[in-house]
Amino acid sequence: MTTQEVPYMIGATITGDDGPCGTLDRVVLDPVVKAVTHVVVRSPHHLGSPRLVPVELLELFSEGTDLLRFHGTVGDFFRLAIVEETHFIAAPPGFSDYDQALLWPYFEGKSAPPSMTGMVTEDHLPMGEVDIRRGDTVHATDGEIGLVQGLVVNTASHVTHLLLQEGHFFGRKEVSIPISAVTNISNGVELSMSRDQIRDLPAVEHEGSGT
Repeated sequence: MTTQEVPYMIGATITGDDGPCGTLDRVVLDPVVKAVTHVVVRSPHHLGSPRLVPVELLELFSEGTDLLRFHGTVGDFFRLAIVEETHFIAAPPGFSDYDQALLWPYFEGKSAPPSMTGMVTEDHLPMGEVDIRRGDTVHATDGEIGLVQGLVVNTASHVTHLLLQEGHFFGRKEVSIPISAVTNISNGVELSMSRDQIRDLPAVEHEGSGT
């Protein structure tokens, strides 16, 4: 990685002028030009949904780390656009508001019977753009090869490499895939390389506390 490139490690800490804002949850791309436009930052605070942060407001905290600095205060961060909105699903006729209030907590995130009330979460990403998350499956030309760990971008926010965790539990390594080998990012990540070609790549190492 050169000094002109920035690692966007999913899980990295994002820090504002007056304290931590949260962690990088996913990276948002323009799939046509393969450029990062935003990152989604999830805060541990009670103020709610993840925020959509334009890459123009981010920079590498210091050389040799994957920590990112947000140009603004924590208050500025929470004034950015909300990415996720959660809505209640109305219960069918015969269920009162009281029934819904009682039932909802027990079925959050689980498979409730159709007659029960629940919730749905909607994403609000810029139109035409896609997101990449840690753990997205990466497909070589001859099958699955590993999971996404992050991206490397240049100063123009164009992606130069995909960081991939390749291998099984006792033989994992992180490798850097040139973006020219990425053929599709709309449903997982598809590559023009075979599994053997990827396994022959050298492992990469990076410093930082975000992974």
